[in-house]
Amino acid sequence: MIIRSMVENDWQEMLSVYNRCLLHDQIDEKFFIQHFLLNPNFSPENVIIMEENGAITGWTYAMIVTKNLDSWSRMAENMRNVGHIMVPAAADLDSAVKLIAAAEKNLAERSCSRIRCGLPGYTLFPNGVDKSLYPFLHEAFERLDFYTTGCSHSMQRSLENYSMPLEYQQKIDALAREENIVVKVADVQDILPLRRFFEKSATGWMHLISRKWAEDKLNEMVIVRQGDEIIGCCQYNYFGMVDRVGPFRVADHMNGRGIGTVMIAKLFEVMTQNNIKHAWFASCVKDLIHFYQKNGLQVFRQKSIFYKDL
Repeated sequence: MIIRSMVENDWQEMLSVYNRCLLHDQIDEKFFIQHFLLNPNFSPENVIIMEENGAITGWTYAMIVTKNLDSWSRMAENMRNVGHIMVPAAADLDSAVKLIAAAEKNLAERSCSRIRCGLPGYTLFPNGVDKSLYPFLHEAFERLDFYTTGCSHSMQRSLENYSMPLEYQQKIDALAREENIVVKVADVQDILPLRRFFEKSATGWMHLISRKWAEDKLNEMVIVRQGDEIIGCCQYNYFGMVDRVGPFRVADHMNGRGIGTVMIAKLFEVMTQNNIKHAWFASCVKDLIHFYQKNGLQVFRQKSIFYKDL
């Protein structure tokens, strides 16, 4: 067994190993090329490959963010001293430990002060380790003294025969009648108010507007608008995953008024009208589970977020 860096003709075998080892997070070739090989922060020399008898048996990636993913992002500035270890594609505990240790050594030599498990960005690859699905990967991080600061919760629900609850429709009608607050599908007249809305936040989601506009898919966004201002926004069809929803945001001064709940209900109504039978999202913190349950979403995965300070 040897540990080495990637060479250019490795990538197809790497993809095969990834899908074999991470059965619950499989990806296709187009996705792998677009979101891994063409990631601005990709560098073959920092891909950690395990090879036995000339065949790749496992791999991971030690990433430092030096370039922003899009023109709106400030990731390179905000994550300057943080290294990221991709959830390893490994077949057993011993292999996982060796891959993680090699990636940790790589990041330590590049002067990182902290390591996080999971590639940064749009939560397209696993952003933690699901202990119930990948128990030995979870154990591997623990053996190397990584610690957790909580879980990332994935939630889902069926949209079969969905109809908006009457109380939510009544809430939407009352908001429009009494406060000039409208819950609706986004259109071109909402572009600049959406820009203002996201510019006021620290979420870094400005790329979503540009992406939906470029793809002629603004109608996949549901917004809450009061006069000239956007006070809430959500979407479906996240990076080509049509049934994936989120992110969700409501203006801070409107929190606690049920606006987020009816906004999501409207999103599900729009999805149902477009014959989408399922809705899910990848990540929320424990404190928000109850909020999403109001719209019938239930947790289906829990991923431990691992860190290590160097």
